[in-house]
Amino acid sequence: MSWVSETLHNHGYIDHGDGALVPGFGAGELSLAPAPQSHRAGLNPGGSGTPLRQYFGLQDNIGKGGLDYVDLSEHLKVVHTNQVFHKNNQQVIPGSSLIKFHFKVVGSNTLKFGAGEELEMRGGRAAIAVQPEGIDKHDSYSAGCPENSLTVLCTPTLLIDALDVDPETLPAALSAPLVGRDPELYFQEMFLSNRMLDCLREISSPLQTQAFRRAYLSAKLTELVCITLDELVQFHSRAGEARYRRNDIEALYEARRILLESVAESVPIEALARTVGINRTKLTDGFKRLFGETVHQFHHRERMMKAHALILEEPGSLLQIANTVGYSHQSTFSTAFKEYFGYLPSKARANRKLFRQQLA
Repeated sequence: MSWVSETLHNHGYIDHGDGALVPGFGAGELSLAPAPQSHRAGLNPGGSGTPLRQYFGLQDNIGKGGLDYVDLSEHLKVVHTNQVFHKNNQQVIPGSSLIKFHFKVVGSNTLKFGAGEELEMRGGRAAIAVQPEGIDKHDSYSAGCPENSLTVLCTPTLLIDALDVDPETLPAALSAPLVGRDPELYFQEMFLSNRMLDCLREISSPLQTQAFRRAYLSAKLTELVCITLDELVQFHSRAGEARYRRNDIEALYEARRILLESVAESVPIEALARTVGINRTKLTDGFKRLFGETVHQFHHRERMMKAHALILEEPGSLLQIANTVGYSHQSTFSTAFKEYFGYLPSKARANRKLFRQQLA
C-alpha cells in the first residue's frame, strides 16, 4: 500500500482503483457539477500501460464524493478533490519531499503545520507549500461545506530540470530544496487569479482523443505551476517596491480586511481611506502595489467568489444571494456573475442540484 493509499485509508477513504469516476469541475467551468459522460475522465491520462489514476471515495458514514489521485510521472502528480463531509472532519497529512501547489475553487478549511499557528484557506485562493518530512499538516473541514480543489505535487527536479526555474528568483525557503539544501517549512497564500482560473478551466475540459490526454494534462499542469510561480515572484516584487512605512502597510492590510467583511456594501474609496488613516492616493496606489489589483477589482472578485460559494452551499433564492453580496436586482447580479465566471448563476445553481443528486 502506497503512502497515499495508507494516509487516505486512515481518514475514511476507500480505494476504488482506476475504474471509478468522480464528478469533475464541469464541462468548461469550475463548479461542483458532474461533467457529461464524454468528459468525465478528464483527470484520467489514458494511454497504454499500468493505470496511473486512483479514485478514493469517502465512506458513506463520513461524507460524499472523494478525490482523484493521478500519478503522471516520478516528478508530477495531481489530486482533484470534490467532496462534502457529514460531520466536522480532521485530517493529518505527513510531510514529504514534494512541493505543493494548491488551488481551492470552492470551500473553506483551517490548517496548521506542526505546532504552528492556525491558518484559514478559503475558496478563491491558491497556495504554495513546502512541508518537509517530519512536519505534519493538520486540516480541519466543516460539515456540509463543499470542497472543490486541485493540488499539483512536483519534485524539485521537475522545477530545475524540466522547467528551468532559477532558484534565485524565489523566496529562500522555497528555493532551498531546489539548490540541495535541507527543505524548510514554507507556505504562501495568494489569490486565485484569472490566469489560474483560465488554466483550471482548460484542465477540466480534456481532449476528446484519449491517447493525447496524458500529455495534455502534464502540459497544462506545468503551465499552471509556471503561472503560479510567476505570480509569486510578482507578488514579492510588488511588496518590495512598495517601500511604505510599517504603519502604512498595516493600514493597507486593514483596508483589505474591511473589504473582505463588506461584500454586501459599497465601500467608497474616500471613506475607506479615512477609516484606515491614510490618504486616497496612498490607499489606491499602495493597494495595487501590495496586492496586485485595484481596490475595486479586489472587492468585486470577493463579491463574485462569495456569491459562487453561496449558490453551491445555501438553499436561498438567487435574488437573496444577489442581495447578500450587494446587488439590489437579480438581473444586474446575473450580468456581473456571467461576465466574471463565463456562465449564469442559474446554471451554477442547476449544476449544484445535479451534484447533490449524484451524491445522494
